[in-house]
Amino acid sequence: MKLNTYQTEASKTDIVENRKGDDFRVPLTGLIGEVGSLIAEYKKFLRDGRAYESFKDHLLEELGDTLWYIATIARRYNLALSDIVNKVVSKRPKSYAPLLDEQDRKKFLEGGKIIDNFNDFQNYCKELQNFSANENSNLFAALISISKKTSEIITACSHLQDFEQQKMIMEIGLGKLIWHLSHIASIKNINLSDVASHNLQKIKSRWPGDKPKHTPLFDEDSKLEDFEKFPRILEVTFQNHNKKENGDDFTIVTCKGIQMGDRLTDNTYEETGYRFHDAIHYAFVAVLGWSPVMRSLFKLKRKSDPQKDEVEDGARAAIIEEAIVSLTYDYAEGQNLLEGQNEVDHSRIKIIQKLSKGLEVSQCQPWEWKKAILKGYEMFRLLKANKGGKLILDLEKRDIFYEKL
Repeated sequence: MKLNTYQTEASKTDIVENRKGDDFRVPLTGLIGEVGSLIAEYKKFLRDGRAYESFKDHLLEELGDTLWYIATIARRYNLALSDIVNKVVSKRPKSYAPLLDEQDRKKFLEGGKIIDNFNDFQNYCKELQNFSANENSNLFAALISISKKTSEIITACSHLQDFEQQKMIMEIGLGKLIWHLSHIASIKNINLSDVASHNLQKIKSRWPGDKPKHTPLFDEDSKLEDFEKFPRILEVTFQNHNKKENGDDFTIVTCKGIQMGDRLTDNTYEETGYRFHDAIHYAFVAVLGWSPVMRSLFKLKRKSDPQKDEVEDGARAAIIEEAIVSLTYDYAEGQNLLEGQNEVDHSRIKIIQKLSKGLEVSQCQPWEWKKAILKGYEMFRLLKANKGGKLILDLEKRDIFYEKL
C-alpha cells in the first residue's frame, strides 16, 4: 500500500478535525493513548501467556491505530507520510543503507523520494534494525523506544508556540515513530502494509461516510414465506397502567390491538422504567433486521428452514440477544440512557460482536450496532419520559420512530 494513499483514506475518518480548540489535542493525546495500548497488549501477553488469545492480532490492530494518529498529526502539520519516511531514511549514514545503490543514495542526500509504500520502507528498516536478542527482549526494547520518543516529541512541541518550529520537530519525530512501528511489526512478522489495510477496514466499519449501506435484511430470502418475515412497517404500542395500592405500574404492549406477551413491570425495588426496555429489541429489528426474541414473540420463526429455525431463531440466539441488551443497559444506565450522545464505547461493541459470533447478525458492521443501540435508547428514554407511546419500525429505511399516544 502507498504511504500517501493510506494517509488520504485515513483522513476521511478524522471526525474532530474541524472542532475549534481540538485541532491538535485530540490526535496528540490519541497517539499517547495508542502507544500506551501497544505496551498494555504486551503486558497482557507477558502476564497471561497462552491464556491471552490472539496477541498478534491485537498487536496488529493497535499498530494500525497508532499509525492512524501518526498519519493524522502529519497531515495537520501539512506533512505527507512519504516525505516523512524519506526524510528519516535519508538521515541514515550511507554505510548503513545496503539496499540502496550509489545513485539512490545520492538521491536520498539530495532529498529525492525513493520510498513511497509500506513494504519498501519496512524492508529497508529491517536491514538496519537489530534483531540479535530473543523476541521478547527485542519487543520490549522497541516498545520502550517508541514510548520514549512519543513523550519527547510531544513534550518538545508543547513548549513551542511557533507552528513552523513544531512542524520541524514533528517531521523528524513522526518519522522515528514510524521507524519504531516497523521494528515492532517486523519482530512479530507482521506486514506493515497489512497493518495499514486492516486499519482502513476497521475505521470504515465504524465511520462509513455519508451514505452507508446497511447489511441486507436477514429474511429477504425469496424462499421464505411471508409469515416468516418481519413486516417492513410495524407499529407497537406501549400503554402504561397506573399502579394500584401496594402494586407497581405496569405496561401492556400491543400490535394491531393484540397483546404481545405478558404485562411488563420494572422487576426492581425502585421504579426505573426498565419495563420499556423492549424498545432496544425493537430497535434491533428496525436497524439490524435481527431479533430472535421478537421473532419468537411475533411467531415469525423461519420454520421452512430447519437450520435457521434452530440456530438463528432458537433459544440460544435469544439468550445471546438478552445478554447483549443487558450489556448495553449496564453501560447506558450510568449515562442517562445515552442522552445527548452520538457515540458508543467501541469496546462494548467489540464484546457484542464476540457474543454474536457465528450468528447471522455477526455480518453487521460496528456502525450498525452503534446506530441500533443509540436509536434503541432514544426510544427507551421517550417511552420512559411519557410513560408509554407508540414505536413505528420502518425496516426499509432501517429506522425507528416514536409517537405520543
